[in-house]
Amino acid sequence: MVEAEPGQTVVTTLFLPERAFQVWEDGWRTVEGGHLVEVGRSAADLRLSATVKI
Repeated sequence: MVEAEPGQTVVTTLFLPERAFQVWEDGWRTVEGGHLVEVGRSAADLRLSATVKI
């Protein structure tokens, strides 16, 4: 977990394993293309988003 005070900027790195971009189709297959990654306190409170390409 990364926390910041109001107005404070924090830089962090998020590592996602290849499995995060895979689906099961008679075996695990990596889905290529753009994937939206969203970050927040909960699914109802998303504050950042970015698209990553595989």
